Amino acid sequence: MKNFDSIIKDIRKVTGTSNSLISLPLHEPYLKKTDAISIVSKCIDSSWVSTRGEWVEKFEKKICQITKAKYAVAVSNGTDGLRMALHVCGVKPDEEVILPSLTFVATANCIAHLGAIPHFVDIETRTFGLCPKKLDNYLKKNILMKNGIAINKNTNRVIRAIMPVHLFGIPADIFEITKIARKWNLKIVEDAAESLGSYANKTHCGLIGDVGVISFNGNKIVTCGGGGILITNSKDLATKSKHLSTTAKVNDQYELKHDQIAWNDRLPSINAALGYSQLDFFETIIEKKRKLANRYHQYFHNKYPFSFIKEKDKDNSNYWLNTIQINPKKVSELYEFRNNLLSQCKLANIYLRPIWQPLHTLEIFNNCPRSEMKNTLNYSKLLISFPSSPHFIDD
Repeated sequence: MKNFDSIIKDIRKVTGTSNSLISLPLHEPYLKKTDAISIVSKCIDSSWVSTRGEWVEKFEKKICQITKAKYAVAVSNGTDGLRMALHVCGVKPDEEVILPSLTFVATANCIAHLGAIPHFVDIETRTFGLCPKKLDNYLKKNILMKNGIAINKNTNRVIRAIMPVHLFGIPADIFEITKIARKWNLKIVEDAAESLGSYANKTHCGLIGDVGVISFNGNKIVTCGGGGILITNSKDLATKSKHLSTTAKVNDQYELKHDQIAWNDRLPSINAALGYSQLDFFETIIEKKRKLANRYHQYFHNKYPFSFIKEKDKDNSNYWLNTIQINPKKVSELYEFRNNLLSQCKLANIYLRPIWQPLHTLEIFNNCPRSEMKNTLNYSKLLISFPSSPHFIDD
C-alpha cells in the first residue's frame, strides 16, 4: 500500500478531527480546567504543596475506591514505585527478576537500580504479556528449588520475583502467571503503569499479585504531571512502602530519627491535587476510551493489512493506547510499510508510535539471562499505537 491517504482519512473520522492542521498527539490527559485550577489552588492556599498535606492522602483514598485496593502509597513516579515494590517484596542485589522484554525500559531499569538482574521470558500473542505456557516450561527446565528458594541452574542466582506487564492497558494472563509464580515461591509485582481502570476478570490490574504499580505520567489516563502509586491488599507491604518512601523517618517528639537507609519518593501534595481533580469523572474517561477503541475497530476491522488489539473475554481494558498489529502476510515489505505509515501520518500531523525495541536487544541488557524470544522479536516489528486521547469522544 503506497498511498496512505485512506488510513489518514479514517483516523481523522475516528477522532472527529477533519481539519488536517489539527495535530493528533498519541495521548493527552482529559483535564477539566475549572476543576483542576480550583483543587490545585486549594492546595496552594494551604501552603502544603510538598509531600505533606491533605491531598496525598485524599488521592490515595480515591485510588483505593476506584481499584478496590485496601492500601495505596503514592510516590514520585512509576519507576520509583516499581523499584519500591520489588524492594519490599524482598528483591536483593544479584538476584533475578523475570519480566517480558517487550516493555518500556523502566520495567528493567527499576530491577537494575536495586543491583538485581533482569531475566527476560517470551510473550504470548494475544495480550503481548508474559506467556504462561512458555514461562512454566522455561522455569521447569531452569529452576532448582533449595529450601523453598528458586535457584537459576545456569547462573546459580536466586530468582526472587516475576514482573508481568499489562501492555497498553490490556490485562496480561495474570491469573495463570500468578499460579505459576506461587508454584515456585516467587513474588509477583505487576507493572500496571498503563492500566488504571483495567480489570482482569473483574479484579483491577495490580491486585492479583502481591503489589501493583500505576503511573500518572503526563501521557497517562489520569496524570499528576508525574507520579505513581503502589496498590496492594497487604498491610505489611503498604506499611513498608510508605515508611521507606518517606526517608524511613521515625516518629519522635524530640529527635529527628531514621531507622533505615531509604528514599525520598513521596508524591508532592500539589501533584496529588492535580491527579485528584480528575478522579470524580474517571468513569467518564474510561467510557470515552472504550468508545474510541470501539470506533477504531469499526472503521478499521478487515479494511487494511492490520488488526486492532482487543481485550480477552471476561477482561475489561482501559484501552490506554489503541494499538494495531500489522499482518505480515498482507504486506510485501514490512519495514517499508511500517515506516511509511509512521512518516506519512506525521506529515499529516498524526502522531503514531511503534513499540519499543525489545529490551534484551539493547546493549545495556543484552548480557542478561533470557528464554528464546521468538514472539518478542516477531511482534516488535508489527505493533503501532494510534492517537488515543479521550477528548476525541464528545461529551
